[in-house]
Amino acid sequence: MSILLKTEATLRERLRRETRSLHECLDARVSCFDVRDPAGLARFLSLHMAAFDRMARPDPDAGLAAAMTDLRARALTDLEALGYAAPRSPAGAPGRYHPVAMSYVVAGSRLGGTVLRKRWLAATDPAVRCARVYFDAPDYLDLWRAFCDTAGRTLAEGPDADRVVDDARRVFEMYIDLAERELEGVPAENARPRSQAG
Repeated sequence: MSILLKTEATLRERLRRETRSLHECLDARVSCFDVRDPAGLARFLSLHMAAFDRMARPDPDAGLAAAMTDLRARALTDLEALGYAAPRSPAGAPGRYHPVAMSYVVAGSRLGGTVLRKRWLAATDPAVRCARVYFDAPDYLDLWRAFCDTAGRTLAEGPDADRVVDDARRVFEMYIDLAERELEGVPAENARPRSQAG
C-alpha cells in the first residue's frame, strides 16, 4: 500500500507555494518603477499609500498596524517633498484581511525593498535624494520573524490556514492592480503634481 506524503507541513510552506506566481508578478510590476526619477518615485510611493489605505489595520497585531501607519506616513512625507499630492482615498471601508496574510505581504515587502533602495541610492536627482523618509524606514525584521514563527508553527491545512492563503492572494492581487494602475497613469489612483490635484 502506497502512502501519500504531504509536500508541505506548515502554513509558511503552503503560502510560499500557492502565492509564488502572484509574488513574482508583483515583483515584476514594482521593478518597473524608476525610483531614481521624481515621477517614478512618486508613483511607487503612491502605490504603497493606496495599498495601506485599502487594508484595515489588524487589531490583534499592534506591531503590524503601527508599521503600516508609519510606512504610510513616510510615503506621504516623501510625496509632499517631491511636490506631489497624495492619492485619492478609496471609496468605502478598507478590506479586512487575516493578520498573518497581511504580515506575509507587508513584512515580506520590506525584505524585497532593499533592491529598490539600492536603485534609489544611485539617484542623482536632488529632489529624489531629498525624498528619503520612506527608504530610511526601519526594516521591521521583527515583524518578519514573528510571521515566520507563527506560520512555521501553523499546520498547512484547515479553515484558518485556508483563509490566510486566500487573503494573501487577495492582498497580492490588490497590490498588482494598484501597481498596474500607477504604471498606466490611471487618474483615479496615480500621484499627481499638486498643480494638477483637484
